[in-house]
Amino acid sequence: MPNTLSIVEDPQPDDGNNEYLYQQFTLKGISLDIRAMADDERFTLDKMMERDCNIPISQCTFTVYKNAMPFCWDLNGEGVAFRASTRASTGQFTIWVPEGGHEVYIDHLRRLALSKAFAREFNALIADPKYWFDFSPTTLFESESLDITSSEHSWSFLEPAVSSNGSAKYGHSYTDVNSGIVDGPTSLAAEAFTHFTFERSKGRFMVSNLVADVENYLNLKSSTIHTLDNERLGSLDSNKHERGFESFFSSHHCNNVQQCLAEHET
Repeated sequence: MPNTLSIVEDPQPDDGNNEYLYQQFTLKGISLDIRAMADDERFTLDKMMERDCNIPISQCTFTVYKNAMPFCWDLNGEGVAFRASTRASTGQFTIWVPEGGHEVYIDHLRRLALSKAFAREFNALIADPKYWFDFSPTTLFESESLDITSSEHSWSFLEPAVSSNGSAKYGHSYTDVNSGIVDGPTSLAAEAFTHFTFERSKGRFMVSNLVADVENYLNLKSSTIHTLDNERLGSLDSNKHERGFESFFSSHHCNNVQQCLAEHET
């Protein structure tokens, strides 16, 4: 499909700089099939944990408005990013170009799918909604379509933008960077969730290092998954496998959210 390009005014230009214009593109990409994850028994958490081919990924077409100039932001300290919006949503988005090749990008989607599936089961076991959370959707598309790539970066991600107040990272007690809310609901839920994913997967997976928008702690932006199988999500540098499990449990202490989980299971 040819990409259609036009320049339109940024509805909220930064400092009146005329470089902040949006470029409009119609793109094809791939994303998680959220409906299949929710309704199709072929894509349950158990089956997704069995093998990668059970993680539903579908094609999509969408219109995106990209800022002409990149800005200095990246959730994981890698790559380049652009502000963006879409025709289908009034929210703000970010286009970011990660390091790595095609397998890395697909593993990013697989990681998101597993994280969302674990979160769905976790939420179902917790009665109090203040401990519930979900992971933001991400779409993967070819960067060449937007003229923002080099030979090393052929794909890009589109995902909801982090607010101007930034993000907070949760994993376990010594990695929580937001010291003022260490005992808050999100911190407690995040630590309980990480332990839950390890127990639920019978020691095969662990979702940790959760990154949330400061203005919306229930909407997580990113995570790390450590896997027992060295081949699963093996292209992701953040996957430390058994060393990741050991790192978490070296400082982990069960909290009241986990006690609620234990009571439910018994």
